[in-house]
Amino acid sequence: MWYLALAILTIPFLSQNFVVSQSIINDVNNICPEIKPGQDDLPGFDLIRNFRLDDPHLGFPGVKEVRGSNRMQKAYRLFPQKANLTRPTRSIFPLGLPDQFSLVATFRKRNLHKGQWSLIRIDDILGKPQFGVTIIPKRKEMDFYSLDFQGKLQTLTFSDIEVNDKQWHKIDFSVYQDKVTLYMDCKKATTLTMNQRGPIDVNGNIVLAQYKGKNKSVPLDLQWMVLSCDPTRAKRETCDELPENLQKRQECQVCPAGPPGPPGLNGTEGPPGPHGEPGEPGLQGIPGLRGTKGEIGIAGIAGLPGPIGPPGPIGPPGRQGSPGPKGEFGLPGLPGLTGLKGEMGEPGIPGEPGPPGIMGAMGPRGPPGQPGDAVVVEGPVGPQGEPGLPGLQGEQGLQGLPGPVGTPGKKGEPGEKGQVGRIGDRGPPGERGVRGFPGPIGPSGPPGPPGRDGIPGRGNEVVSVPVCITVIMLFMNNKKIKFLCNNHYYKIYIV
Repeated sequence: MWYLALAILTIPFLSQNFVVSQSIINDVNNICPEIKPGQDDLPGFDLIRNFRLDDPHLGFPGVKEVRGSNRMQKAYRLFPQKANLTRPTRSIFPLGLPDQFSLVATFRKRNLHKGQWSLIRIDDILGKPQFGVTIIPKRKEMDFYSLDFQGKLQTLTFSDIEVNDKQWHKIDFSVYQDKVTLYMDCKKATTLTMNQRGPIDVNGNIVLAQYKGKNKSVPLDLQWMVLSCDPTRAKRETCDELPENLQKRQECQVCPAGPPGPPGLNGTEGPPGPHGEPGEPGLQGIPGLRGTKGEIGIAGIAGLPGPIGPPGPIGPPGRQGSPGPKGEFGLPGLPGLTGLKGEMGEPGIPGEPGPPGIMGAMGPRGPPGQPGDAVVVEGPVGPQGEPGLPGLQGEQGLQGLPGPVGTPGKKGEPGEKGQVGRIGDRGPPGERGVRGFPGPIGPSGPPGPPGRDGIPGRGNEVVSVPVCITVIMLFMNNKKIKFLCNNHYYKIYIV
């Protein structure tokens, strides 16, 4: 797993200087098959087809199909404001450029602008040029540049080159490892040497017919642009497709027929054929040239800690160190365990007499003693002893008998007036009194208001009303009257 993590971490750093080394994958068997130089069936890279300028269904923006250098030829006109012939290098040269090749192009520039422009340019992933052909109209020069094995750009300048005249021209480069020959309109111009070419970075872009330093196409009619694996093909190229005004350098008007010419250029590719069966694995390619030493890479991240190793052998004892500084007092230790009971010690030395103790309480009375001897011997009276210590406080004695009645004392003086006492509590209810006698009959009162109508009688029923000599009103409200008549209680309900 560690090498997978390392590969993932190094991908971002490789993107800055990532080059697919042709010394590893660009062997002859992969890019160009082993066919003797001079044979016309060597493969080539048709850039017009690879850019799909001839695809009628695609309709490349800013490109229009027009008549070429004669009525048998077709060309593709580039409009500066719309065309942008840029494609990834990997889509055309996935393994880089061949070690040796020829590059042929037929075109016509439609204006007389003298700005520098690139017929072809291959940039790396950072946009830096690493292969191309640049035309400089002001100086009538053409530059061919490529990288050497040190990664430095080397440029070959061809002089006296005129292509800025609105005429059809054909240029052809024979490119070897250490030299380049230019054929201008099928005539050899010159051969220039250079250092051995190095590999290119196929992760960038390839650009056709663009002004230098501008993202703008050149107004060009492009008829032919092929990179062939045969570097000697330029010697056999003809310019029969070019207009007759380029043939005016011939010495005679009517010349005898010459020998048969070489085979013409390959026609345009036909439609793609069906997929073939997988071929057998090819032979192991020859080892490529040793590449230059790369720059020191960025330090990788620290690896994960390894497993714990087995314990090593016990080392010899070290030398005794010097005494350390005195430590601080420690905390009190825990109580120790209870010790065993010790043996009884030897009797001690008798102590000195102690001071006199405090006199104790009087003891109880002892029993009567035995009778003494009949002889009483009286000795002389001794001296008076020192006063004894105070005795302890005795217990409380019994209460004495009441004393005799004393004589009456004198009358005391009157005391001050005392404060008003608080209101006493309510006493308990008294006993029920005896019922009183009826009072005298009072004077007759004024006649009362007319009473309400009585309840209708029941047939001929007669209601007797007693004649009251004495009436005592007991209760009255708006519904009933309770009174006492002749010592009888009566209730009258008001309806």
